Amino acid sequence: MISEFFKSTLLQIILLFVVLCATYSNSLHNDFMIDDHGLILQDTKIHNLKNIYYQFIPDLYKTLQLEGQEQSFYYRPFAHVLPMICYIWFGENVFGYHVFNLVLFYLAILALYFLIVRLFGSRELAFFTGLLYAVHPLNGMFVNYITASVFGFQVLVLSISFLLFLKALDQQRPFLMSIGGLFFYILGLLCHEVSFVFLLLLVVTVILLKRSLFKKSISVLLPYVIISVFYFVFRLNFAGLRENVFDKVQYAPLNIVELVTSNIKIFFWYLSKFFYFDGIVLKIVTEPVRDHFWLWFAAAILIIPVAVYWYKKKDVVKLWGLGFFIVGFAPSCLGTSFELRYGVVFEPHWMFYPSLGMFVILASFLVQFQKRIGQVTVIVLATLIAANMMVFTRHLNKIWGDEIQYCRYWLKYSPEYNGAQFFLAAQLMDEYPEEARELYHKALAGDQYDWGIYSNLALMAKADGNREEEIKYLEKALEFYPRSVIANNNLGAAYLDKGDSDTAMEYFQKAIEYNPYTLEPRLNMARIYEKQENYEKNLELYEENLAISPRHERSLLGKMQSLVKLQRQEDVMFLVSDVMGKNLSADFYLKAAVLFAESPYFNLSLPFFQKALEIDGQKGIIYEELGRFLANMNKLEEAVVIWQEGAKVDPENETLKTLIEEVHALQKQQ
Repeated sequence: MISEFFKSTLLQIILLFVVLCATYSNSLHNDFMIDDHGLILQDTKIHNLKNIYYQFIPDLYKTLQLEGQEQSFYYRPFAHVLPMICYIWFGENVFGYHVFNLVLFYLAILALYFLIVRLFGSRELAFFTGLLYAVHPLNGMFVNYITASVFGFQVLVLSISFLLFLKALDQQRPFLMSIGGLFFYILGLLCHEVSFVFLLLLVVTVILLKRSLFKKSISVLLPYVIISVFYFVFRLNFAGLRENVFDKVQYAPLNIVELVTSNIKIFFWYLSKFFYFDGIVLKIVTEPVRDHFWLWFAAAILIIPVAVYWYKKKDVVKLWGLGFFIVGFAPSCLGTSFELRYGVVFEPHWMFYPSLGMFVILASFLVQFQKRIGQVTVIVLATLIAANMMVFTRHLNKIWGDEIQYCRYWLKYSPEYNGAQFFLAAQLMDEYPEEARELYHKALAGDQYDWGIYSNLALMAKADGNREEEIKYLEKALEFYPRSVIANNNLGAAYLDKGDSDTAMEYFQKAIEYNPYTLEPRLNMARIYEKQENYEKNLELYEENLAISPRHERSLLGKMQSLVKLQRQEDVMFLVSDVMGKNLSADFYLKAAVLFAESPYFNLSLPFFQKALEIDGQKGIIYEELGRFLANMNKLEEAVVIWQEGAKVDPENETLKTLIEEVHALQKQQ
């Protein structure tokens, strides 16, 4: 018979899942945005599992001579491995990514739930903590931002490590538990460098909750210390920790008092967001504190009497939560100095794990209220609090769903941050070019990061037909970043459009030299060989691309076209069989159908049209082209039927109506 304890626990974890799904149900179709484009769609190394080991090699630009001219800013292999797995599974289907993130977030919440039960023996405290953690707007990034899958995984593995550490303390022979805890701690370090604070969080826990096991805890903690020291030394010598953090702190245009008070300011900003939700964004950028230092120090000192009060009351839950939260903020004091050219920068996701301390404090108040005012009243109170948070989180979900809207919201709270200006300008380029140009020029900082701005300004010049300005901007981009694959490729394309194939080829070859995993330069080189009718060379280029990214649709189409031109029937049939077994886009199958319709293999067109309709039967262009194909086969009646079906699903398509009228007019003449 199932125990009451088990049934109660099961009910709580089911409720957490239901609440989580209700909170994020309106975010599951949000599109790729901001870093998602570069990390998932454009980084071809993640499009093939055979490249997975590259993600664990630090400083790729040194080791593999890939694109880049300075040390990497970070070493976060799982930030690339998890999107790689998702890309293999889901391709460009955003729904799959968001569901994956939601599941990871739920597993992380479950791990936190069992951790709190283990620490304090209270399922009520664990449930309220998990509930608040699940619905709070501070944590919306877990599901909304596709590339944030690494943070759900980070919270999960660190919590498992924490549980195994506690288990090791309670056992006579803790070897296996210690090894398991270390393994998951290492996974956490490979997610994000802020995991380094985990060791300090364990120390806080031992001091406040496990003092009786202090001697034993030293031996259990020692391997964590060794791993932490090794990781710290490793990061000092690889992946830019010294150059991008410690050197920037050392040479910061702020003195030590200004740095400390600026971080106190950020700390209280973050603390305020637990209660006032508006203004929670990816990065908050604020002016450093330049005067009235004593006010910020006074605010910080006020925390001490709170801690003393809880200590005297022997309220170890709140005391632990406060220590966990404050100690967990320590790495942020280094991170805030990373981009001082904009101001003091803080990213809320740095606190995803340490924020557990604050959620435990809030949950402990609910547990206390339950003892004083009754269970039913507290359930109503907790429901109202959670509902308030859920409503605002769902509001932010909608903002996340539109990159332009999100960037405007972001700039409302960090108006001088050029990263937000850049992302907004990139989205405005097509429809609002003047505003985009203004934002780009405002975002220029006079450093190497300007290359991206000049590259995009070149794209806008190209759209305006101003070839000379396009080339000028691209050359400017290369002044800031000579090894940029994008700038070299685009400059090659500009010269190719001018008719200078030799100069264009030089830039394409440079781009491939700087990063052999890039695809676009080979596609552009294929344009040159196609004019020369050198289809063997074209085929070679497309196959190189497909070896890197097997699902790359433009390369698959190019390979198809090359095989058709070379009249390699057996290879054509093999490739057709292969792509028909894949789940590619409707546009791909439509283009393949049109390609075969204009070739000696026209009998292969119909299956491709059918596949396109299976994937997206709402695209009028598919019915349009399928009808044309049938009409060219003298099947006019069937063509009209197809066009009529298309007109039903796409009533705004005037071309379909015109084609039907033309056939009817032709039939009347006959």
